[in-house]
Amino acid sequence: MHGFSGASVALLLLSLMTLCNCQDLVPRDTSSLLIPRFSRSEILGFVIGFGTTFAAMPELIAMHRRQSSAGMNPRMVAIMGVFQILWVYYGLLIASRPVIV
Repeated sequence: MHGFSGASVALLLLSLMTLCNCQDLVPRDTSSLLIPRFSRSEILGFVIGFGTTFAAMPELIAMHRRQSSAGMNPRMVAIMGVFQILWVYYGLLIASRPVIV
């Protein structure tokens, strides 16, 4: 049986330290989990996040159908570009520098 490498042990310790500091992630008001009240900016953020995440799906489906990754579909680049611009707008809307960057 092989031992753990130094990088594996370091990653495990870093993960444990991160998980130990997650007390603020526990929901305090559990009734709001069933019927959340979203603001307009939160709804926009969900839509933009969903769009950015799945913008590459048309290209992935096309690559699967043609069994080749040759060529880049301009439709995917356009969709990704639109949603990246919307991310910047969303960041400005909620005044969040990390989202803007």
